[in-house]
Amino acid sequence: ICTGTTAYSPVYLVTASNKTDTRATFANFGPCVDLHAPGDGITSTWINNSTNTLRTTLASAAHVAGCAAKYKQVYGDVPPPTLFSWLSANAVPGAAPGVKILYCPL
Repeated sequence: ICTGTTAYSPVYLVTASNKTDTRATFANFGPCVDLHAPGDGITSTWINNSTNTLRTTLASAAHVAGCAAKYKQVYGDVPPPTLFSWLSANAVPGAAPGVKILYCPL
């Protein structure tokens, strides 16, 4: 968790992983990234009742936010550091050094 790097601090930084469990080529990187979540090649609903395959960190952030919401539904409201610790502890090592990927266990 980095502090003092954004207007809202501390923050939990999430970026995109791809199907090989490595950082997506378009994803953020560096010491402030806390974990990765699926975000490359995500099929989503689209306009006119269609689907589209997306490459976006927005999908990664939504994945982690949904997992955090599920955690709070199951275990109740907790302070952010407790939630951040649980998310990190439940991430699995990716295929590249420094990549931790969250596949929500709930």
